[in-house]
Amino acid sequence: MVCPSCNRPVATSRPACLYCGAPLPQGTPPRQDAAGPAPGPADETGFVILDLASADPGKLADTLGLAAFDADQRMKRGGFLLWRCLPLVEAKNESRRLLGEGLSAFAIPGSEVVIASKPRMVVGGSSRGGLLALRFRQGGQEVDAPAMLLVVKGPITRQYPPSPTIRRARIATLETGYRVHLHLRDLRTPLEIDPGNFDFGDAQSQMSSLLTLLDWVASATAGVPNDDAFRYETPALSPAPREESGPTAAAGIFAKPKAAGGEAPQSLDNLGQFRFYSAWRAVVERARQDRLAAPSGPMLPFGGGPFGGTL
Repeated sequence: MVCPSCNRPVATSRPACLYCGAPLPQGTPPRQDAAGPAPGPADETGFVILDLASADPGKLADTLGLAAFDADQRMKRGGFLLWRCLPLVEAKNESRRLLGEGLSAFAIPGSEVVIASKPRMVVGGSSRGGLLALRFRQGGQEVDAPAMLLVVKGPITRQYPPSPTIRRARIATLETGYRVHLHLRDLRTPLEIDPGNFDFGDAQSQMSSLLTLLDWVASATAGVPNDDAFRYETPALSPAPREESGPTAAAGIFAKPKAAGGEAPQSLDNLGQFRFYSAWRAVVERARQDRLAAPSGPMLPFGGGPFGGTL
């Protein structure tokens, strides 16, 4: 949702805006707890995604009801566009309509996106030319380009929420983060790498940890689709998850509680937004490659997709 006072996106349902403190509209459905009941098939959410790689600006504007300028800006950005979030049945119908208008559209089920939004954290590793040897808290895995479906990269914005009691500019700021998601062909959940919280072992490099890690990933994923369009998204901040190490954990350690026995201020980030973006992008990439590999070619008839007729 968007705050009616400051027009900033708010990722979580709260009584007041995280940025300006203005009250938010009531009636917004709260986030469902992970342990809550899963939605049934009739209630499942679907997402309509457009591939703008070869779309015509005029047709895009007419079909989506956009102004010519807005359609042109979306075309300049290119890539994939999350167009609608609807009940899955309606998402399929919208995908049919867009395909009939000559646009490349996908309808993907929300259940697949939920699975792909729960990454497995990588804690360290090494590079062996075209191979990445990754370590987890338990075990490890070697990955290379043939095993890879998609790489998603993007910056993570971090900041403190405004204080209702402090009426001065905050001098202390939080360091911007970065995330890399490796989506494998035979695994529905991505491998998440945090360059600021990654053990390089005995590897020696004159570059920063981020540049070193990006160089390793590039060497091991030659020819694999890379998506770094998340940097164009307007950050939607929510409370940052607690971490045992890394910049966010350090900020919590050195932040002074407001009073004895109080808690350190909760920092905000858009990590949840990145994981959601990476998840639907990976589900679309699986569908896109299945469509291209189908005997009927790129224009696979609706109903022949891997998600029970969602293409």
